[in-house]
Amino acid sequence: MSQAERVRKLKGELNTLVLGMGRVLDQLESIAQAADRLNSALDLQPVTVEPAPLARVPGLPAPPPGSIIPAIVAMTWLNQADEKSEKRTAYGQALTPGLGRTLVGVSLPARVPPGTTVSLRLRPDGEWLPNIPVVEVGPWSTRDPYWRTQSRPRAESLKGAPVVWNDDTDQWELSPMGERICNGAGIDVTPAVAARLTQKPVEPFYLVGATLSADLIVHEPAKEMLSPHFARYEAADDLPNALVPTARRLAEMVLEPMRAVVGPFTPVSWYRSEAHNAATPGASPTSAHLRAAAADVPRTAAFWRGVQALPKTGIRIYVETTHYHCALDDDPARQGIHWQTGVETKEWER
Repeated sequence: MSQAERVRKLKGELNTLVLGMGRVLDQLESIAQAADRLNSALDLQPVTVEPAPLARVPGLPAPPPGSIIPAIVAMTWLNQADEKSEKRTAYGQALTPGLGRTLVGVSLPARVPPGTTVSLRLRPDGEWLPNIPVVEVGPWSTRDPYWRTQSRPRAESLKGAPVVWNDDTDQWELSPMGERICNGAGIDVTPAVAARLTQKPVEPFYLVGATLSADLIVHEPAKEMLSPHFARYEAADDLPNALVPTARRLAEMVLEPMRAVVGPFTPVSWYRSEAHNAATPGASPTSAHLRAAAADVPRTAAFWRGVQALPKTGIRIYVETTHYHCALDDDPARQGIHWQTGVETKEWER
């Protein structure tokens, strides 16, 4: 068969196909017209199918006026990918494989008092999922308690932009060299929470993850303050009553003067129980942390300026590899700033 004959044959097949499609379209139009005539004859009205409501919680009180923060981006956390990088939460929750499937908990981007819970709902007319415990600090910041001022999460201003972690501010910052893109989330939820909110199986949230938009209420119990800006829970959730006076003295002599220089922060480590201290690599068995008489802060240029603003007596500063160890000490021979053996001086410390 010549090329001209093949072309004529293909054109014929195409014409046949077009005619066939035309007949099908004519039949579909006839069916649609018949359906319209039937609906008119039966006087049928369109039916709107509403999504299934969330499970109602009997006796759940109405939320306090003005406390709802609407449309917060909620990101699933503790899914399969997170298990490769995390061992324990900031509040001491041990993380084990598969825990996200069953653990009902959330993460807020600032430390909160023990007993803090949140309520979430997916839409303004939906049911609240109440009393979800806060088990971690994050996302995108550790210093953004936006719910206390009824403002928006700081992460929303970074949404869609590249960000990098800043040790000075303990949060992600805008950077053209950023290795991650911020999704604007103001709360993390476990896959178990996402499944309860959406009434869908937990497994997709655990395997892949997702983001949701939810209304939020944060329920914080009253805080016992050690000083104007530092609460007892920031020393430790299990701080013994007998050590409160020492913790209060440290807050007033060390942490408040430092905060005046660097701004709001929570110490990396403050009081440690004997078990916690024993599990801390390199910790002395007689550490001042056991008495709530010491607090560690990040070793950065900003905190170095804070260290220099501290009183010259009554305080001992050890410069460690990653942090400044700030302790109460009444022995003049130990007071002042000391570099631990093998720790090199940073440029800003010279």
